[in-house]
Amino acid sequence: MRWPDRRADLLEKAAAGSLRIALAETAVKRQCVGYCVAVVNNRGHAEIESMYIEEAYRRRGVGSALVKRMLIWFGRKKVKSASVNVAVGNESAFKFYEQCLGGKIEAMITNGNSPMADQVPAERRDKILHASFVVGDQVLMGSDCPPEHYEKPQGFSVSLSIGAPAEAERIFNTLAEKGAVRMPLQETFWAARFGMLVDQFGIPWMINCEKAA
Repeated sequence: MRWPDRRADLLEKAAAGSLRIALAETAVKRQCVGYCVAVVNNRGHAEIESMYIEEAYRRRGVGSALVKRMLIWFGRKKVKSASVNVAVGNESAFKFYEQCLGGKIEAMITNGNSPMADQVPAERRDKILHASFVVGDQVLMGSDCPPEHYEKPQGFSVSLSIGAPAEAERIFNTLAEKGAVRMPLQETFWAARFGMLVDQFGIPWMINCEKAA
């Protein structure tokens, strides 16, 4: 997309809701080495619209730091749903979360089944262009991002608040399958159950079950 068209697209999205741009700069010369563009529309849906990191600065935590800044902003905006990108395997991830969290996949479209199929490299036509997953009254959306834009998630956790200890244990144990437990699920001074883990797709989770009042 040419810059004038790109600029017009960003301005249109800004007019429809809220737009934020986070920059990553070097400490010495203040040279921009990456950026992240996020949008929150007037329906309360948040999306990390695009992100770019200079090749020399990839896999050094730059992308994770930018995403963390956007997640903090999403929290301040009190978003109702958000788009999440992973490098590969989003179809497997969504089916896993559907089973674990008791939700429902409402839509899943590959690049090859979209109107832009002829513009996508053959090796990416089976990757997910858009998927939506409903858990209760919440909606999680995602897609497979290009491998060159992916960085390992770190510096944040997806937090779930569960009503019953038995359900917290079930969800924690299921999410932990083929993953890594950072803090075993246990009783704490503030919770009947609390634990931390990273699932098999590299996503960090915190599971919390508050004590009865």
